[in-house]
Amino acid sequence: MTVNQQLFLKLLVSNKGVRKVIASQIEKKIFQNLLGNNDKPLDNIKIRKFQWSRNLIRTVLKNYDEGIIAKESFLKLSKVIIEGAFQANRKNYEEAVLNYNNRYGIKPPSFLVISPTKACNLNCYGCYANSNHKTMEYLSFDLLEKTIDDFYSECHGRFIVISGGEPLCYNDKGRTLLDIFEKYNDVFFMFYTNGTLINSEVVKRLLKAGNAVPCISVEGYENETDKRRGNGTFKKIQGAFDVLKEYGLPFCISVTATEKNKEILLSDEFYEYYFDVIGASYMWQFQLMPIGRGNGVFNLMPRPETRVQLFRVWERLLEKKGYCVADFWNSGMLTNGCIAYGRQGGYIYIDWDGKITPCVFVPFYVDTISELYKRGQKLGDALNHNFFKKGRKWQDNYESGKSSEEHNGLMPCSIRDHFKAFKDEIITVDVQGIDETAEYIKCNSDYTNRLLSYDLRLNELTQEIWEQEYINNNAHIID
Repeated sequence: MTVNQQLFLKLLVSNKGVRKVIASQIEKKIFQNLLGNNDKPLDNIKIRKFQWSRNLIRTVLKNYDEGIIAKESFLKLSKVIIEGAFQANRKNYEEAVLNYNNRYGIKPPSFLVISPTKACNLNCYGCYANSNHKTMEYLSFDLLEKTIDDFYSECHGRFIVISGGEPLCYNDKGRTLLDIFEKYNDVFFMFYTNGTLINSEVVKRLLKAGNAVPCISVEGYENETDKRRGNGTFKKIQGAFDVLKEYGLPFCISVTATEKNKEILLSDEFYEYYFDVIGASYMWQFQLMPIGRGNGVFNLMPRPETRVQLFRVWERLLEKKGYCVADFWNSGMLTNGCIAYGRQGGYIYIDWDGKITPCVFVPFYVDTISELYKRGQKLGDALNHNFFKKGRKWQDNYESGKSSEEHNGLMPCSIRDHFKAFKDEIITVDVQGIDETAEYIKCNSDYTNRLLSYDLRLNELTQEIWEQEYINNNAHIID
């Protein structure tokens, strides 16, 4: 970290007045970088990006002022994010990108998502990963380390997301993810957890590492969470919130949107509770995807009409409420569309069997990391398979308007929103499903017809919104 960056952080934590001035300057800089001069017409897509960034800054500083985030934690995480995830050392990063491009002919993915274990202490209804406490599948610690080393060195990757299974269940001969966090102390880790295993000992080690933030899963309040995740789960989650706030470690909320809990997620009270009462710093929403055990509860996937309602709520939360919320599907404009297939600005996903897939929600693979490394290859070699190439080609064509489909930024997902294109233009003959459910998805006509019907209706509902409010209307007002 440079002297200027260190000085900046010291000023930021010195007093509330200074923080307010600095935060205002940061927001102004982000605004100028995204939107340029104020006298030009405002781009509503860029405005959403600005609002999301602004809300994150304000929420984190608010939580710091209220003591929810401790000074030590704030400083450590800020250092890691500035130096690593934001690639403050541009020279090293740009050199890594150039080397990667020279070797593989593509630019590297910006982050990695990995599920070291399928095991979980819960047995949630409709789990995308089909996890439970009886499942013992996991990556060896050595293979996990090698994979992270690969991404760290070749991609200059400094942002890694841990999913599952339950990450805190991971244990290979006494070595856990906490050891990984401590070893890669300049990488920012975000890990999705059910929260029931978070205690003071775990939080102390997370504080020591200073580079990992838990995203705790809920389904709503106590009734909704316990109904899907098991009786008593919500009380354990409340205990996790208490210990995190006691030690001052920031956390976020992860929520699965379904047809059953949609009314709660359409109300402001839900967000007011988790942001203003509980003290979350940001929130991710994942609409139930019919994969894993989710295929057995297809009807719980939010209908197209519900998805549009959730989109409208997301707009209001960003613009009026000032909450930092991202919906994996409805917020595609924040990332310029689909982030799968290892594109720059996007990611790849590796599961507990080492299967390399384009996305957490694209349950198909052509290679595993163990087979890859046995051949003396790297992750970049896997991304040059036709499956990944075709996925990136579809992304480029769709975003640039070269696709046979009319571009719609409210339908960014290659598999969920464009299932016909996924089957016709992306998936290759040698692709395998990660499990029996995925194989069923690939060839079952009923599943195909249901998603095709979903896509058609979603397009009917959203194409006009996208064109009139985001492409042709550039007169949005920022509060």
